[in-house]
Amino acid sequence: MVAYVLAKSKVHGALEAYTQYSYLTRAPWYVGPGDPKNAHLSMTYFGFRYVLPSTSGTLLRVPYPN
Repeated sequence: MVAYVLAKSKVHGALEAYTQYSYLTRAPWYVGPGDPKNAHLSMTYFGFRYVLPSTSGTLLRVPYPN
């Protein structure tokens, strides 16, 4: 997972964008007649996350954008 901080404020919180990639392979022990021997799947997820402002210092650990 790769995350990017788009905006950050001590008063308003932080807005982050993230991407995640997953690759799956299926190789069953038994394959019925006419079925494929294996299967492959690539998945990519994109999303946005809003981090609420906090007085506990949690937001201070989110890096500022360059």
